[in-house]
Amino acid sequence: FYAPGDHEMKVWHAAGGYQERLTRRLVDSGANCTGEVGIHMVCSYYGFVFLISGANTFGYPPEHWAEADKVLEQMAAQGAKWMVCSWHQSPGEFQLWHSEETHASEQFEHCRRVGAMVVTGHAHLYSRTHLM
Repeated sequence: FYAPGDHEMKVWHAAGGYQERLTRRLVDSGANCTGEVGIHMVCSYYGFVFLISGANTFGYPPEHWAEADKVLEQMAAQGAKWMVCSWHQSPGEFQLWHSEETHASEQFEHCRRVGAMVVTGHAHLYSRTHLM
């Protein structure tokens, strides 16, 4: 399972592209997903709930966050063992160096409110963190 990044944009929607590959992977895995694959989707997989977003890469309209909030809250209420939100761009204020990027701050808050872990990847700088 993965969220699209800026390097995948050119071939994301192409025949045989990343969206098609991710769709096959989801079907083969048996994950139960709603929404557009890789762009704004919420999946459950053996008690593991994850939101995969194309926020700040392909966009993620605000009405989808309200919908995702409801699904994540329902999953939390049903006792989901793990909840993860994933998108490519990381909020600048959460990076370890000064950055002007402000990507995904609102999305981070949506996920934080329901107790989900957030996984991003654009910064290419990885380290352990203490509670923020």
